[in-house]
Amino acid sequence: MEGAEVCYDCAVIALAATGTGVLEPYHWTCTMRAFGVNRKRLVKHAGTGALGALSDLLEMLRTRTALVEKRPGIFYLKGKAFLHFHEDRAGLFADVRDGGDWHRLPADSAGERAEILALVDRSTGRG
Repeated sequence: MEGAEVCYDCAVIALAATGTGVLEPYHWTCTMRAFGVNRKRLVKHAGTGALGALSDLLEMLRTRTALVEKRPGIFYLKGKAFLHFHEDRAGLFADVRDGGDWHRLPADSAGERAEILALVDRSTGRG
């Protein structure tokens, strides 16, 4: 597929045309199991604006020394993809690996972001 590359967490990125004529990255992800759905779905990685809205959470994540931020908003743990963000019409979401499973968590409110940090801390042995 032209214009595609392998994503960090076993997905495929493709360029999709938007109404503005700008090409934006999307990927097919296997993480729908977090929703109890065993099929792939087109989701968009969080862009610059969405990451700006998550700046408080990102700053807290950057204090976790076990995590390595390889690209803005994409964190690795022990060399494996561990956490990244998505945006869509339903809001902002974090995909967090806990053991071998991915969990998709909403990331819009302060309470939801606290849940993400708690899962990160449990997964990294911090909490």
